[in-house]
Amino acid sequence: MKFAALLAGLLVLGGCEPGNPAAQNADAGDKAAKLGEPYAISMAVDGEDRIIVLGAADGHRAAAIINGAQEGALMDVNLAQARFAKLAPALDAGDPEVAIKLPMFSLQVDRDDKAAGAHGEEGDTGQVKIQIGAGKQTIAIDARDGARGGKDQALIRIDGADEQGLRDFLAQQEGVSEKLRVALLSELGLE
Repeated sequence: MKFAALLAGLLVLGGCEPGNPAAQNADAGDKAAKLGEPYAISMAVDGEDRIIVLGAADGHRAAAIINGAQEGALMDVNLAQARFAKLAPALDAGDPEVAIKLPMFSLQVDRDDKAAGAHGEEGDTGQVKIQIGAGKQTIAIDARDGARGGKDQALIRIDGADEQGLRDFLAQQEGVSEKLRVALLSELGLE
């Protein structure tokens, strides 16, 4: 899946605790404020669209939408959270075929041999859920290849990122121009 490179970038930012990224993504900033940690980062991937919601411990929030490799734009946070809520049921899966649960780590894998995948082949769909870390620094990823009409989908949640981690995350995102990066950081009171 395309999400391998994204995962590598996310692991730079910290660890994760078990949880439901679909439920957690809609409240970017709320958990950061409760934990006293600086930043929460949420991202939804739905085909070519990526929606990023950033939250600060002081309650400031910002959101952006990026379509493919095109330059992204600021987005209303409430509208972004509504898009997260619509995506969550599409990623709701049954019992996984493989499940590994250890302290501070969880991996679940499922596949569908009968459904058409993102590229039209049978048996090309699958879902991976990864949760890493514990305490104040957590990452949760729920990714599905070939869901709903062949679109790749994912929900990613990072809690407890510091300011440099937030800046690094934005710098690594294709479609986040310097202008958009500055606008997002300004919404959080960092520029």
